[in-house]
Amino acid sequence: MNMKISIRWTLILGFLGLIWGTHLITASSSFFTSRSVLQEHARQIMSNVADLAKSHSSNHLSMAQKTAELTVRMLTDGVLEHSDTRIEPLARYFHNQLSLYPHFAGIYIGLPNGDFFDVRRHNKKGPDGFRTKIITHISGLKETRLIWRNSRRQFIEKEQVPNDTYDPRLRPWYRKALKHRRSIWTDPYIFFTSQKPGITVAAPWYDAKGRLEGVVGVDLEIDSLSTFFAGLKIGQNGQAFLFNRNADMVAFPDPAKLKIKTKGSTATSRLVKIHELEHAISRKAFTAARLDQGSDGIIRLDKEQFGYFEHQGQAYLAMFKPFAAENWPWIIGVYFPADDYLGAIKYNRRLNIYFTLVISLIAAAAGILLAKSIIKPISGLAGQAHAIQHGDFETIWPIRSIYKELQTTADTFALMKAAVKTSQTKYKNIFNNIQDVYWEVDIDGRILEISPSVDRIYNVKRDALIGQSIYDFYKIPQERHKLLGVLKKHDRVMDYEICLRDETAQTFYASLNCILIHDKEERPQKIIGSLRDITARKEVEAQLEKYRNDLEEKVKQRTADLEQTNNQLRAEIEQRSQTEKALRESEDKHRNILASIQEAYFELDLAGNITFVNDAGCRISGYSREELIGMNNREYSSSETAHLVYNKFNEIYRTGRSASFTRYTIIGKDKRQHHLEMSASLIKNAEGQTIGFRGVARDITDRLKTENENRKLEQKLHHAQRMKAIGTLAGGIAHDYNNLLMGIQGNVSLL
Repeated sequence: MNMKISIRWTLILGFLGLIWGTHLITASSSFFTSRSVLQEHARQIMSNVADLAKSHSSNHLSMAQKTAELTVRMLTDGVLEHSDTRIEPLARYFHNQLSLYPHFAGIYIGLPNGDFFDVRRHNKKGPDGFRTKIITHISGLKETRLIWRNSRRQFIEKEQVPNDTYDPRLRPWYRKALKHRRSIWTDPYIFFTSQKPGITVAAPWYDAKGRLEGVVGVDLEIDSLSTFFAGLKIGQNGQAFLFNRNADMVAFPDPAKLKIKTKGSTATSRLVKIHELEHAISRKAFTAARLDQGSDGIIRLDKEQFGYFEHQGQAYLAMFKPFAAENWPWIIGVYFPADDYLGAIKYNRRLNIYFTLVISLIAAAAGILLAKSIIKPISGLAGQAHAIQHGDFETIWPIRSIYKELQTTADTFALMKAAVKTSQTKYKNIFNNIQDVYWEVDIDGRILEISPSVDRIYNVKRDALIGQSIYDFYKIPQERHKLLGVLKKHDRVMDYEICLRDETAQTFYASLNCILIHDKEERPQKIIGSLRDITARKEVEAQLEKYRNDLEEKVKQRTADLEQTNNQLRAEIEQRSQTEKALRESEDKHRNILASIQEAYFELDLAGNITFVNDAGCRISGYSREELIGMNNREYSSSETAHLVYNKFNEIYRTGRSASFTRYTIIGKDKRQHHLEMSASLIKNAEGQTIGFRGVARDITDRLKTENENRKLEQKLHHAQRMKAIGTLAGGIAHDYNNLLMGIQGNVSLL
């Protein structure tokens, strides 16, 4: 007897099994696929955050190195002098640098004989004040002087320090610069004066015979890096931090955790080690990455390294990436909870399970009659998902259902579709209207993607470029092999200049910013970046080079005329000919110096008429050199300024000593006022007679404007501080006494 099965239960069980199976497979596949994609996306986000932090840190530090190297060039060329009689221009220059760069703590010079000149921020005599320390050795006797100034660089008092033991030659920055004979960076440490983390860059300079003349140092505070890390948004609960390869912390979102008291001392501090950091999650992230730390305590890391750990029952992802720069052997750490990216997937999985259970119960009760009404909206949702997956946002899938859950899901999906479409349109508009050219190429040079801005810049359609080889656009194809070599070594390039050609063989120049993307096996996969047209800039540079060559040619022609005249007199004045030859070589050297410096150099006759001016003077005044030659100072300054200039130059003429103008205002060709700092001295002929004046002027208009704005902000700040001080007077008095005692104790430590 054959057993019969009820079609009702067959349909119910079959429908229930179909619903359960379909939802189980779909939900599981979607969960694991989305999880894999989001994990990779999370790693990419951590890498991008690390790259952003590296870029910000490099920009923060590089300005100090440029300042140190610029100071060395100015000292080498004689623009600045470190002698005791010429110390004021050097002091003004150091004060200007500290005013321009608020993160600089101090600038100083150490000499081989132990002399030392230091200008730094110091609050002992008042807020935002400055202290100048001068150490000299005369006839074997050491003298140490301190000069105190207020926030406006106005003189407060001088002070002698008879028992000072400071010797720059014994400092790590001096010894390291002397050892490497180039610009160097110290490891980060805690500054004694400000008790803030900082770092020092030092650069030596030598005379023509290779003998050491001194070392320039710049101290800069790096606590602003912690502020930057605190402002980084990494998921919902992620953080980033920075530490040295010797495990010293450099930057942390909470800067108070960076310091730790030195053993055996309550007055000095040092940077905390990563394993000493009072932040359990950061320590676990460091441990989870399993970085290679040798017996010498040095961490060795050549490429980014990932880790996974748990804290209080929550899973975390971590990544550590080294700096590419040799000067800063630092490592960036990034971590965030895995649920910041995978939590939504887990929630959706549970929601799908509940939804499947509800649908299955309804299917069991309603049977075949309800199958169509349930399957139809689900099919509609699947159709919409398929359309979105293929980029189709225009096709409308009307979904109407009597079931609240299905209709809510359909409406939510429609809202999600609209949001995705809006987001896609937004980023597509950004992509289509970007000023530079965004591009992607594979490792073999095939163009994968390029922004439509290439049409506006180079008159080439985007679609025509997709799939073409980038080698076709290099003027010298071997240049791309060179670029690949740099990318494989450093993973990125910044402002890398290349020479390209278009389909008409017209040459143009471009600047690249790009990074090398690796696959999961760390193999080079593709290159993405931006391209900026710098052809116009190159043409200007070429024009400037042409002008320079024309000037040199004219100088050579004039020199040839002089040589022809000298040849006629060579038999009688041979010694004089040799002297003139040396003078001509010196003239070429100083002409190149005058052409390259930013300050204006000028020469006047005794009547005040300009007889010579360099390019910087023309740029500041707005007049051409032909217009300035022969012009009297009364023509480009007010009557009051002209009278002041007359008195100053009259004083220089009478005393024979050089003089400086702290504020000298001229009226440019565009009728705008330019404020200058100027120094001038006499010009004498071979017989010792005064024939005119020469001088150097610096445009301080922008600096004065910045200082004026800073003074206004300081006034507002001081007003707010005074109002706050009324309520906290009692506590402030105790705090001030404590600061005074700490300052005295710090000075005693220095002694």
